[in-house]
Amino acid sequence: MNPSLTITALAERAMSLWPNRGEPDPRPAPGEPYRRLDPVAPHRPAVPADAPAALRTARTIDLPDPRIGART
Repeated sequence: MNPSLTITALAERAMSLWPNRGEPDPRPAPGEPYRRLDPVAPHRPAVPADAPAALRTARTIDLPDPRIGART
């Protein structure tokens, strides 16, 4: 595993959850428990929607809650 790629992936994920200007912030406040959020689509993306590297946020995957069935 390349640490640089891991850091980049985490930064990209964090930026995908950042709200657009003027929209409410859906992220939990500091100190609140983690909850899964859908990515926020930008109002004015830098890459055109028809480009091969366009941002695609329409598809989300429901993953099981890792806390359910965890060993204690």
